[in-house]
Amino acid sequence: MNEGKKGVILVVDDSEVSILALGRILEPEYTLHVRRNGHDGIEAAVALLPDLIILDVVMPQMDGYKVISFLKSYNQTQDIPVIFVTGLSGSDDEIKGLEMGAADYISKPFRAEIVRLRIGVQMRILEYISTIEQMSMTDQLTRLPNRRAFDSHLRDVWAKSMETQQAIGVMMVDIDNFKQYNDS
Repeated sequence: MNEGKKGVILVVDDSEVSILALGRILEPEYTLHVRRNGHDGIEAAVALLPDLIILDVVMPQMDGYKVISFLKSYNQTQDIPVIFVTGLSGSDDEIKGLEMGAADYISKPFRAEIVRLRIGVQMRILEYISTIEQMSMTDQLTRLPNRRAFDSHLRDVWAKSMETQQAIGVMMVDIDNFKQYNDS
């Protein structure tokens, strides 16, 4: 999430009351997308790739545990933090959710300040991770993309090339005496 950009949150919950409450708490600061069942939630997560997913545990047809199991097994969505919201009050339920990869767990009924703070913590963690990833892909001296960035980009281009069956080209350039220029 970049500064100035609203974070995108996907809410997957079948309770209209919960959806309205979360909307009132979060909409001034975040862009919310709502889905009312697990199947639609998974589709939206893959299509939107939100910054964060708020997921109800108890839903008809497909519960939150099945949803998070899919999300954590799919490459595109496995790193999206998921916060469970539920009326279940047992610590065993919370342990199960956290063991399945949930980033946090919020009990219903909501306390607005708790929801804001926990969402805020997850968003700050995302910003820190983004900063670290950006720093790891950039040469600190020149601010140019480094070898790690090149390797990552090459993997992406190679995968797309394999998918589309189109050729790619790579050119390597060696600049003589670049160290002297770089040192100055």
